[in-house]
Amino acid sequence: MRVAVHPQTRGLGVASQLMSKALASLQDKRVACVDLDVEIIKTNVKRLYEKFGFKTLKVVNPDNEYENDAFYLMKLRFPDHSNDT
Repeated sequence: MRVAVHPQTRGLGVASQLMSKALASLQDKRVACVDLDVEIIKTNVKRLYEKFGFKTLKVVNPDNEYENDAFYLMKLRFPDHSNDT
């Protein structure tokens, strides 16, 4: 799945609102973690995910030639809810 913000609305906090709502919904469903891929060239997007706690696990470059094909594999682990009553 891809999520995008129209260029005319970038910088207005729309992406942060989308992320907040999506992550809250996943936490409500007791999802343990979220994995995502971020193209290397999208540094602003990577910073957005880091702001929400995502960590870079590794850089994947399938061709080892073209940086445009490379991406970050990122993960966010939610707190364990097994002790909730």
